[in-house]
Amino acid sequence: MHKIHEYKSIESLLTEQVPSFVHAVIEGQLQGEIWVDHLDAPSCAIVSAWNGVNSFLGKAGNLVFDKWLVHYINKKSSGGRFTVFDPEDGFKRLLQQTSLSFQTHLRIGYRWEKRELPSINHAIPIGQQEVELSTIFTESYYGLWWDSVDAFLAKGIGVCIKDGEDLVGECVSIFKTSEYAEVDIEVNPKARGKGIGYEIGCAFITECLQLGVEPRWDCDQDNLASQRLAQKLGFIKGYEYPLYSLTSTSS
Repeated sequence: MHKIHEYKSIESLLTEQVPSFVHAVIEGQLQGEIWVDHLDAPSCAIVSAWNGVNSFLGKAGNLVFDKWLVHYINKKSSGGRFTVFDPEDGFKRLLQQTSLSFQTHLRIGYRWEKRELPSINHAIPIGQQEVELSTIFTESYYGLWWDSVDAFLAKGIGVCIKDGEDLVGECVSIFKTSEYAEVDIEVNPKARGKGIGYEIGCAFITECLQLGVEPRWDCDQDNLASQRLAQKLGFIKGYEYPLYSLTSTSS
């Protein structure tokens, strides 16, 4: 198997369904590694970030790579957290060959359809003060997805709405690359039902467009509230895919 550092060879595997974190690994926002079955013309690969998030690319079928991949997954999952995206839905049987038990989450990926959005003048950029106030997008959150708060503040996108000194709505890029910014949004439970989610989503999308990046929205299939908000903001359903999370190690 081959660990690659030059990513041009996997361009054919980077379909629309590929999760944003893969592009973050490629561009160096997120530390990780990429393994392929062939150097010149790979047909499948695995992208593994340092924080336990992984993604298959392509489909299983290369018997030598598949056998190696089973051992790789068993080894990587020993560190604790292990989740893996399967954007082509082609690796379920391979996961069944590991010594592990996985829970399946069905996900929906949305594309943003260009439309005019209202200006949200009371939304402000997230800075160090807002990070310290947040109970969701905390220092540990940014450490997990951005390596540090400073890295996020320098390169990420974050907007919020405040009521006095209280945060009532926050929207940040869990990943941001040269092309995409993936939405992570939270509304204070006490402020829900007042349109805060829509307002903060509009402000986030506006910031993305000003920076020339495409906003992305993914959510669980059973998260109806997230789906409704995505559609209200102008996102349209693009594709579905499974996400597998480690539940336990088989005895």
